[in-house]
Parts: sequence; structure tokens; C-alpha cells
Amino acid sequence: MFHNTTLEEYGLLKEYSLKAERQEKHILKYMNEHPFSSFTSEDLECLFPTRTPLTSIRRAMCNLKRDNKIVVIGKKTGQFNRPIFEYCIT
Repeated sequence: MFHNTTLEEYGLLKEYSLKAERQEKHILKYMNEHPFSSFTSEDLECLFPTRTPLTSIRRAMCNLKRDNKIVVIGKKTGQFNRPIFEYCIT
């Protein structure tokens, strides 16, 4: 699910929504392939092209958590020396 915070028009909104859906599916597929591992959004950044914003990956993780497909299991210190959530597959 793309969050239309920039009030994009229908054409771009549809394109962005499809990209967001693909990101969520890609993350979920990867996590299903590694069921005994945990991940942060920063850990999964390597799954995407270099131009994919980290905030998009975080949005995807939040959406998957909201949909009960992944769960928060703790926190780690992220690359900016701030706590970030660690997730695993449900």
C-alpha cells in the first residue's frame, strides 16, 4: 500500500501503489525463505536497487506488520545510531 502523502494523481498513484505492493511481496518472499532469521529494514535494503529509498522499505515492513505477516521481536541499533525494529516472519 502506497501512502499518498504527496497527493499524486491517479496515473502516478497507480504506478507507485504497484511498486509498493511488489516491495512488500519481495520482502515477504525473502523472509519466508529464511524463516529462522530476523531482519531490520536496513538488513533488507540489499534486496532492492540502490535507488530504492530506505523509507519505502520501512513503509513496506510497517504494512506487513500491520497485516500480521511479520512481527516485531526487538530493536537493534541502526546505521544512524538510533534504535530500529527487528522483525521475523509469523
